[in-house]
Amino acid sequence: TDPAFGDEARQEFLSRISRLAWSVAQSLQQLRAAAAPGGLVAATAESAPADVLTGAAAPVAAAPSTKPAVFLAHCGRDLHEVREQIATELRMHGHPVLPEAPLPQTEDALRLELDALLARCAVAVHLVGRSVGPVPDGPSGRSLAMLQNDCAAQCCEHSSLRRVIWLPAGVSGERPEQQAFIDALQRDASLQRGADLLRGDVEALKGTL
Repeated sequence: TDPAFGDEARQEFLSRISRLAWSVAQSLQQLRAAAAPGGLVAATAESAPADVLTGAAAPVAAAPSTKPAVFLAHCGRDLHEVREQIATELRMHGHPVLPEAPLPQTEDALRLELDALLARCAVAVHLVGRSVGPVPDGPSGRSLAMLQNDCAAQCCEHSSLRRVIWLPAGVSGERPEQQAFIDALQRDASLQRGADLLRGDVEALKGTL
């Protein structure tokens, strides 16, 4: 990339290239699997995309993965790129990342789906930024991020689910309801149930994961 754009632009460019390389590698592996006898093929070091940040080959797990699944909660638009980056890196290390399909858009169906997904996961990760994000149709009027946190906190009452809630440094909600959610996350023990609450940059989040 052109040095004139600065180091932040360079890191974003490399991150996007890394995600693209991973997606291409996954597509090629699926094509190889379809063509192989029995329809299965094990991932090899040769088929693994290189990590453009380190130059090392990224680890690729053979399917099906034996590593714990991670629930990576949907978030607002301001943290979408961060979520995509975290999802890619988790998959590179062999962790299934849920949800894999769009979530229901009504509260009742959403809660049932979230309970089922969380039951399959060892860790739930919540990225909470300034944007409210989508709001499912339902009586509470709560955002998807809030409902995901509620369900995960309740899941911790009867399971070994571990959680990480991440707030970017200095974050403030762009709307009153989001600011109220951010404030509540930092003082309400019931919303933090089972969670490590992190504040800071994304590298701190990656280190904890």
